[in-house]
Amino acid sequence: MDLDNVKLSIVGLGYVGYPLFKLFSKQFDCIGIDNNIKVIQRFQENESEQGAFCNSLYTTDYVDIANCNIHIVTVPTPIDRFNNPDITMLKDVCVNLATSMKPGCIIIFESTVAPGTTDEICIPLLEQYSGLKINADFHVGYSPERVNVGDIHHNTANTSKIISASSDYALNVMYILYSAIIDAPIIKATSIKVAEAAKMYENVQRDVLIALANEYSNYCHSEGIDIKEVTACAATKWNFSNALPGLVGGHCIGVDPYYVIDRAQQNGLNLPLIRTAREVNEQSVIKSAYRFIHRVNNNLGNTKSLSLLVLGFSYKQDIGDIRNTKIAKFIELVTPEFSQVNCFDPLVDKQAAKQEYDIDVLTSLDELKPSYNVTIKMHNHTCFAALSVNSEQFYSLDQFL
Repeated sequence: MDLDNVKLSIVGLGYVGYPLFKLFSKQFDCIGIDNNIKVIQRFQENESEQGAFCNSLYTTDYVDIANCNIHIVTVPTPIDRFNNPDITMLKDVCVNLATSMKPGCIIIFESTVAPGTTDEICIPLLEQYSGLKINADFHVGYSPERVNVGDIHHNTANTSKIISASSDYALNVMYILYSAIIDAPIIKATSIKVAEAAKMYENVQRDVLIALANEYSNYCHSEGIDIKEVTACAATKWNFSNALPGLVGGHCIGVDPYYVIDRAQQNGLNLPLIRTAREVNEQSVIKSAYRFIHRVNNNLGNTKSLSLLVLGFSYKQDIGDIRNTKIAKFIELVTPEFSQVNCFDPLVDKQAAKQEYDIDVLTSLDELKPSYNVTIKMHNHTCFAALSVNSEQFYSLDQFL
């Protein structure tokens, strides 16, 4: 494929797709497609930002990307309320692409999936609904996303990229394509399944490390010592993996292990360590909430007559992303114990918070009460630095982790 003739589509314009769209649009003709019309309208209206792109278009219609010869799929792969993998959106994209893609194209998946998903689900769907044959009429690649939302140091352009493909031809095209926008090593995996498994391993490892930190913190609480000081001392050894206890939410670390667990069960494996790590991390918010309530009861008496302000609702610091945020569970647990609970986070979309969690998040200072009996800061959002809250007791989440 001559890269001078590349016409590229990005399917899914979220936290992964949109940064890719911005980078690729500076090099190639690029069309961004998303099923959310509000997302498309917001990008279309942002003319000043679009001015930085070469030839770009936003759409909700797969007909508009029929002439593209490379498609990059970046749709979410979440879990359902039972923690089961939900690849409905990915399957829908495969069907829609199959009805519009042209022979000779390359479809690259970046959505995080369990090993085997691309070969066993995506490719058969593409063949079934297009009537085309893999590696004869079209090619498939897999390159796991490595976006860390809110990280100003590690971005798409400077993060190493794993690539894999159904054919050597597609792998070579992918190498040249990603090299045009990424100033970091491009790593060729020997198979799509290896690349899928590598992405899972990255997040499973992090989940296990945080689970160890959370469990060791429980032990430190029983000894009356500070896990942060213990960790700082231990981290002076060169081979210590520095991880602190925390609430594991968001779109990756708190989700991807469930994909591995589900796939392993299909293979007759249990993966007890990974499963236990998930259980430990899911329990950490419950332990934190009860420790907090106990502390307030000891310091101020019965919480039932006290007002509480929770600062921060997103799943981590300095972002507005509320996917799988454990703060929602914390609020659910403490609300019955206080006379009033308000949550303040100016970074989040209050409508999304209400729709997803049925929680009224305050986003304006004008909505706050003049004073609260108790305040707990869940994140050190930069915007909280200048915030002055009149409160009898002030805590931070890390005191209870």
